[in-house]
Amino acid sequence: MFGIILVVGLVSCSSKDIAEGTWELIKGYSGEVEVTASQLQEEGIGGTTFTFKEGTVTIKMTASSEESEGTYTIEGNNISITSETEEGTIKGTITDDELTIADENSSLKLVFKRK
Repeated sequence: MFGIILVVGLVSCSSKDIAEGTWELIKGYSGEVEVTASQLQEEGIGGTTFTFKEGTVTIKMTASSEESEGTYTIEGNNISITSETEEGTIKGTITDDELTIADENSSLKLVFKRK
């Protein structure tokens, strides 16, 4: 009996969703230059949040009052996000309580902190 409980406990622990919760944009980088949250707000992407729950994501951009839904998958500490309103996939990495999203086509990198 103890063995069954142990196996069930290990399976449920190993499937923990490291992204679950709300993440808020705190800063960015353009190459090596740090971009502050207020500068991001001026550019229309400040105040962005990602809320992840059970494979779905809600993306809110307070600077432009946009909101979209999508899905996400996790492999290790890598996350892939697909939005219903955007083409392509957003790719990021979760380390501790930071989510970093890097644009493959530019030197822009955005850093989010878990709320």
